[in-house]
Amino acid sequence: MKLPDLQDYNYELSEDRIAKFPVQPRDSSKILIATDNNLQQDFFYNIAKYLPPDGLLILNNTKVVPARIMVKKETGAWIEFLLNEPINTDSIPLALQEKGTSVWQCMIGNAKKLKNSHHLSYYFTKNNQNIYLNIDIEWRPNNENIVTFSWQPSDYTLSEILELIGEMPIPPYIKRKAVEEDKIYYQPVFAKVNGSVASPTASLHFTDRVFASLDAKNYKKAFITLHVGAGTFKPVKTSIADHQMHREEFSIDQENLNILYENIDRPWVIVGTTTLRCLESLLLFAEDTSVYPIDIQQFDDMHRKYENLSDKKLLIEKLKLFLENHNLNKLEGHTRLFIVPPAKVISADYLITNFHQPQSTLLMLVDAFSSVPWRVIYDYAINNDFRFFSYGDACLLKNAAL
Repeated sequence: MKLPDLQDYNYELSEDRIAKFPVQPRDSSKILIATDNNLQQDFFYNIAKYLPPDGLLILNNTKVVPARIMVKKETGAWIEFLLNEPINTDSIPLALQEKGTSVWQCMIGNAKKLKNSHHLSYYFTKNNQNIYLNIDIEWRPNNENIVTFSWQPSDYTLSEILELIGEMPIPPYIKRKAVEEDKIYYQPVFAKVNGSVASPTASLHFTDRVFASLDAKNYKKAFITLHVGAGTFKPVKTSIADHQMHREEFSIDQENLNILYENIDRPWVIVGTTTLRCLESLLLFAEDTSVYPIDIQQFDDMHRKYENLSDKKLLIEKLKLFLENHNLNKLEGHTRLFIVPPAKVISADYLITNFHQPQSTLLMLVDAFSSVPWRVIYDYAINNDFRFFSYGDACLLKNAAL
């Protein structure tokens, strides 16, 4: 298995091209149409013009939680705790319902100000509620620390505590503090299931106006859930072969699996890299259902038996049969899937995505998928004043296999 060189994914981007705030309304962002070599640009609210009729739109309905807790020391220094993955359960939604105490793997910002201290406490007063938060830290390498949060009143769930004292976890390359408006604009309008600490950013462009334009072209919708972790921002610092992909929780219920099956012959338009990774993980599981809950490893797609877009019907049938035979109402598990050339994508005809960081795993996914070379697309975007990253503009790509 020959993988690309990391330097193949480098490009120069000036700081002023990184979007610090979203455009308003959110569907007035630009979109680069890169389905063939005749690149075009338009506003996102016109995206339906560039998509085939009678398609299936597949979206990630995860909801971003305000998972950044800022605690002020007596010295005045602010310490940041970013909740990434629960320790005592494999399910983020279940962990968010814990009362009184909860243990998480956390990234800690400004950690040097703690001087390897193992304990911190803080009083918050929000919305006339007094919250006492106790924090115990077990320091780990690579900023993957184990942190135990305890709070009073102990009958509050962690979700309720975060809603009171947490901040939206906007990405580190947006070099500003989170503001109240981020709770609106860093959240897709259709978000439903609490669990992400980063937004599925391609979804941020969608509005009722965009959905209405797709309805007019006879589009159906299906939803998966993949809870986006902070690892999505983790740069590749080693060789591609040695990079350790982050682990993310995902699921699809029986209703939406049936929608996929019933619309198998429509063009599938995937919204975002998280949705694509979830679908590819599901199809890989369909090849070998011996391990459940699902546990997809990062290079599983390099050894797949089915490599054609036409194979997804058979694989979706296998998933439906697995649900029926095991009397389940949803499929769930975790994935570390790393989509990078020479891997092929068989779940999607089109992909809507934002512009991604240099040397990121998401840029490598674009390279594996797109019919137009990623560098051609990004050169055009840079030369035509597109805005980059989470609050930036979007592009529409076509599967190279089509």
